[in-house]
Amino acid sequence: TSNDSMQDIVKSQLNLNDDLLCGGEFFLVRCAAHILNLIVQDGLKVIGDSFQKVRDSVKYVLGSETREQLFQKCVDAAGVVESGWLILDVSTRWNSTYYMLERALKYRKAFVKLETFDKKNYKTAPTAEVWTRAADIWDFFGPFAVITSLMSGSNYPTANLYFYQVWLIHDWLRRNEESADEIVRYMVPPMKEKFDKYWDEVSGVFAMAAVFDPRFKLSIVECCLGKLDMSTRDAKVKNLREKLSILFETYDKKSKNNSPS
Repeated sequence: TSNDSMQDIVKSQLNLNDDLLCGGEFFLVRCAAHILNLIVQDGLKVIGDSFQKVRDSVKYVLGSETREQLFQKCVDAAGVVESGWLILDVSTRWNSTYYMLERALKYRKAFVKLETFDKKNYKTAPTAEVWTRAADIWDFFGPFAVITSLMSGSNYPTANLYFYQVWLIHDWLRRNEESADEIVRYMVPPMKEKFDKYWDEVSGVFAMAAVFDPRFKLSIVECCLGKLDMSTRDAKVKNLREKLSILFETYDKKSKNNSPS
């Protein structure tokens, strides 16, 4: 809602100076990274505490300096090659959950050792089944983490990347509808439902930005739309061409009106 309010204010200011092209039809601001965050949060809500013992184990180790020192002994005893220390996730950043699982999985053998070294106090040891599930969930969220990182870049253009990258997420969700893991299958429907809502809203503008990238042009849009649904591809490409023509003609007219006589 804050984003929508901001857009309304900017639109009203642009209208005052007659700078709002096409009546604001293409004036759309949506944070793709935030959209992905909402989609993944929906998935995480569905799976609930399926890997809670992994989170509790990380929290236990990070709870005191003494425990961290003991866990370091477990790491050495298990022969684990260190690659970044354990981190605990936060509820507002879904990718922190992804990186928490990534680190924890690397230290899985050390956690097994901790069961022996600290048998009296360590009561949240994950079972082999929980570790396997955590690995499956981590693998499922991998593409989301990669794309979130890519879209959050500040040293290169990003708008041209949205269409293809967001389409990859759509394709990934579709392929995991029949996942071998029951929890992953359970996660996909609510995620896909929210994704479809946003995709319908932003896919046109995202596609226009992709077309402006000389590496992609219309070919990437036609390919992606075709893989989604061949029956609607031609109509959507035609609609995209019409919108691009309208945008070009508007810019062309504005340029001529502003040029010196």
